[in-house]
Amino acid sequence: MVDEKMAAHLNTAETVTFALKPGRHLMTATVLEASGLCALGVTKAAIARQRSIEILVDVDTTRKYRLSYPTVDSSPVIEPAF
Repeated sequence: MVDEKMAAHLNTAETVTFALKPGRHLMTATVLEASGLCALGVTKAAIARQRSIEILVDVDTTRKYRLSYPTVDSSPVIEPAF
């Protein structure tokens, strides 16, 4: 989600680009559902976990972030990517 609005549904190895206005934005990642091998051992508590970070968008600047789930029962990780 971006600024508390659903912005994308991503599967493994997918990428997405957002054209955001300059300023502060809130980026949130959460598991909505899991399928295939990723669903093994997934609990409702894991699906309910989410992680949010505040990002600052500058004019004419591209910022990249990486989203990952270290383990099935962990919260997502959103970190800058270079």
